[in-house]
Amino acid sequence: MLPYMEGTALYNTIQAGAPEGGMTMQRPFGPHSLRPYSAYKVRVPTFLCPSDPGASGNGWSNDQAPINYACNVGDSTRGQDGGHNGEGGTLNSRGMFQRLRGKKIAEATDGTSNTLAFSEITIYAAPGRMRGHYSMMPSAQLRASPIACNQRRGPNGTVLGPLPPSHFRHGEAWASGFAMICGFTTILPPNSPSCANAEGEWQEGIYPPNSYHTGGVNAAMVDGSIRFVSDSIDAGNLALPVPTSGPSVYGVWGSMGSSSGGETFTLPD
Repeated sequence: MLPYMEGTALYNTIQAGAPEGGMTMQRPFGPHSLRPYSAYKVRVPTFLCPSDPGASGNGWSNDQAPINYACNVGDSTRGQDGGHNGEGGTLNSRGMFQRLRGKKIAEATDGTSNTLAFSEITIYAAPGRMRGHYSMMPSAQLRASPIACNQRRGPNGTVLGPLPPSHFRHGEAWASGFAMICGFTTILPPNSPSCANAEGEWQEGIYPPNSYHTGGVNAAMVDGSIRFVSDSIDAGNLALPVPTSGPSVYGVWGSMGSSSGGETFTLPD
């Protein structure tokens, strides 16, 4: 997207894979994990939300360039994992973005005006300065019922249980493709708790979008239209396990996240 937002020079640098710090990008648009690489540390103002205090600075020692806008990975936790659960990349994401594969607009068979592309996330800045609520639980529990994650919400937005250091990486880097860092799920409604199955940015989890706006988040559909999604949007039956095929079980919210679930629903005004 960089060439379409006055970022052609940065795009060309990443594409060229110029050597730096004793490393050379092995291919165009090489992995973000090769550090240090200054091109991936360039802050892009368009990727940052002025309402988020974390956008003005970050709390990471590796000085990454954060992002407030996340990609839709759909209404399931399955297929997000980087291979640690033995299924990374073997299952298709139900959203428009997934690990190691780009989806075409034509694959949004539910309709480009009915399918989410991007929404908001808050950036970790320092303890107590992030709107997300994080905790950990086993993959089997995550998949069996999102209610278990929702119950991790403590009083006044606190987290029940220890907060692992890996979860400080919410919104850490626009160049990262991990769902924990710059993705969101349409399982629990916006501004609900987030839960991962283990420490590590590559892990499977439930990652609702979140923001500092009152009552919800802004979101972009695949057709480019913008909607405000309320925290109270219909999320269906959260006692059911995450789907791997067919219509979403998580109401209008889940249906907005699935790109080809075949659901019939009416988007909220």
